[in-house]
Amino acid sequence: EFGDLSLVPTSAFTMGVGTIRKYWSRVVLFAFGDNKADATYGMVEGKIGPHCPASFLRRHAHAIVLVDQPAAKRLTGELKSLPKLPT
Repeated sequence: EFGDLSLVPTSAFTMGVGTIRKYWSRVVLFAFGDNKADATYGMVEGKIGPHCPASFLRRHAHAIVLVDQPAAKRLTGELKSLPKLPT
């Protein structure tokens, strides 16, 4: 998926949704690319449940989801757009 072994991250940060909801007052979730469309849909519009752990973030008082157009392609609700960033 990364195209080159040198592009694969050597470390990552992960935390369970329950911990995030309990201890973090603000959450920002990023999803970019066509391959994130199903996960983005599950998080934003799907049924809340363990099949899509990120869906529980909809119950977080201050969660922000930032996605690009390919990741948002399955969403049916109204989206708030930010200005395009320079490439």
